Amino acid sequence: MSKKPMFKHAFYFISDSTITDICAIEQAKEACKNELFAFQYREKGKCIDEMIAGAKGIAAVCRKSKVPFIVNDSLEVALAVDAGGLHIGQTDVEYAIARKHLGNDKIIGVTANSVKDAEKAVALGADYIAAAPIFKTATKKDAGDAKGIAFARGVAEIAKGAGMPVVGIGGITLENAYSVLGAGVFTVCAISASLRDGRIKETVSRFNEIIKSK
Repeated sequence: MSKKPMFKHAFYFISDSTITDICAIEQAKEACKNELFAFQYREKGKCIDEMIAGAKGIAAVCRKSKVPFIVNDSLEVALAVDAGGLHIGQTDVEYAIARKHLGNDKIIGVTANSVKDAEKAVALGADYIAAAPIFKTATKKDAGDAKGIAFARGVAEIAKGAGMPVVGIGGITLENAYSVLGAGVFTVCAISASLRDGRIKETVSRFNEIIKSK
């Protein structure tokens, strides 16, 4: 029997220390005061040793809060800290390789930038799909053009038959989250919106209210 945690119907938090003075571990401490779908450690521009050191502390915070801890992109970091899982984009390590190294009890999420990507993620057996980018975003420089609500709806329909949760990401705000969730996605992630004003706990709580109302 799989030991993977059940995903809570709650906000998906992704760290980013480039748009705030709040360090990643403090982001985790504040975000984990709320229910979370997962906490993803995403720190660009750091060397592997720095990432592993940072990930260890955050992993401990997430374990204490019973929040799934996901590492972005780096299989090496995920393995080094025994993370709860790994999130991979279309240009990252292949799903089959990640699954081979992580085993069946770890979470692997996959970014879908198209309906075809979503179909592939379902066929591979990913644990969740991140549909991106829904709206224009400045957080991820190579995210590409906004895909829109119709795209989110299409990915949600594809994943529905497999019972796979879909996360809407890219330009999400407290104001437009309703429309994204209305397209059938399970939850949302909003990096800029959750970090820019420094009130992480309160902002995540507001997102959770919206998510749970759908």
